[in-house]
Amino acid sequence: MKIEGSADIPAPREKVWEAFLDPNILAQALPGCEKLEAIGPNEYKATMKVGVAAIKGTFEGKVKLSDLEPPNRYRMAVEGSGGPGFVRGEAGMQMSDAEGGTKVG
Repeated sequence: MKIEGSADIPAPREKVWEAFLDPNILAQALPGCEKLEAIGPNEYKATMKVGVAAIKGTFEGKVKLSDLEPPNRYRMAVEGSGGPGFVRGEAGMQMSDAEGGTKVG
């Protein structure tokens, strides 16, 4: 599955960067994330509800941020397991200045 998109946020890039390192805000940005708690530097324990076609379920796992280049970009790896099996994914987030705020993509 591939998820793409971007959004303009009416805030300075440094503030947006800080927000996307906050587990409470990051959890709101991750599809299906029910809970995210820090367990180490740039590493979080996650509870997610994920579903593709008929395979749906709740997964427990980890979210790890890497390749941090503040306040421009980072990579995120997600992995977890649950009743239906396991889930693994990777994403990249990039920020740039936009008129009146920050573009996140």
